[in-house]
Amino acid sequence: MKNLATVLLLLVVGCTIHQDPSLDGEEIDFNVELLGGSSVTKGAEGIDASLVEDVNLYIFNAAGEQLLHNYFFQGNVQIEDFLFFSNDRYSVYLLVNWGEELKVGSLDELKEVRFVPDNLETFADSAPLMTGVLEDVHLYDGAHIEVGLSKVYAGVNLKCNMSGLNYGVTVNVVRASLKNVPEESFLFEENVAGSVVDGKVLEGDLLGSIKGDGVHFYMLENLQGSVPGALDNKDKALKLTQQRRQLCSYVELECDLVSASHRGRMVYRFYLGSGHDNCNVARNTWQEIEVRFKGNASEDENSVSVDNSALKDRVKQVLVSPALIIFAPGAGNTYNLSVEIKPPTAFDKRVKWTTSNRNVVKVDNNGVITTVGSGQCKVYAISLDNQSVSGYVDIRVM
Repeated sequence: MKNLATVLLLLVVGCTIHQDPSLDGEEIDFNVELLGGSSVTKGAEGIDASLVEDVNLYIFNAAGEQLLHNYFFQGNVQIEDFLFFSNDRYSVYLLVNWGEELKVGSLDELKEVRFVPDNLETFADSAPLMTGVLEDVHLYDGAHIEVGLSKVYAGVNLKCNMSGLNYGVTVNVVRASLKNVPEESFLFEENVAGSVVDGKVLEGDLLGSIKGDGVHFYMLENLQGSVPGALDNKDKALKLTQQRRQLCSYVELECDLVSASHRGRMVYRFYLGSGHDNCNVARNTWQEIEVRFKGNASEDENSVSVDNSALKDRVKQVLVSPALIIFAPGAGNTYNLSVEIKPPTAFDKRVKWTTSNRNVVKVDNNGVITTVGSGQCKVYAISLDNQSVSGYVDIRVM
């Protein structure tokens, strides 16, 4: 069953048509009703009737010649004494919320008009630009014409689910960006971007709902075609040529990752489309994207969809030498301990030195121990990068 939001906008058109070749003509009335579709995932987004502020109405004949253009604000419009021919078929085109009268000379000219938004995010949240088309219309007295509206842009809701991460692995989203978005779009023709720019960037407090209901992005239509055989996002990215990757729209997540092995920035790219087998972001669609982080969050992967090049190795082992030191009784004896960090590629090799008994020895920041009194204790070198990792030496003063 259709779930339609009806825009309360009625066009009462009085005009003359030839119902029969032998007749001079007959004045008829008909109305045009604007409709909005239901909102579904990756489907048509719902139209809010209250968002209609102004309308450009065009009627063309089968040859694409403009027969009528009228501009009006929300309300009733009376158009009189317009000649229609009963044996002709007509096309009705609607441009909603353009903000001013848009004059064209023909259907071909209207189809060449492009929309270049200054700020699509602000525009989408206020009075969204919408279009409606009804082809091959037969007009007659008392006709009721319903024209469905479509927004000229697409919406994306992005959220992240961290519940599948391994124990000890944390991922914090630092920045979410929309990439490769068209700067402009045809109003009434399918839009295949030949050049793209970066879209909206969210960071800080603007990411607050990314682990909950999600964060929103808006973009113009970008139909870059199919990706045959692609089974998931990674497969899609691999199957795209370098040239296509430069034009296909995607969402990019920059995250700080911490695991037992690594720490640093990870970058994830998710190519948009109505499915894994295409890169088509159609107008008037709303895509729900849930990024489900699992296991180690692909920390060992470096590919076209995952970039781990900024990750740093973490400390896994601290070795202190010698393993045992025996001092003769008395205070003031010293020894400079040495420490080895593994792996040698660990980015932060700093350690904190501490003693288990300050009455036996003390230790400074450089690992130099000094005897204080008789007894036994341990001196620890604790990794500052990974405080669960440490090494120690046994000390005996006797």
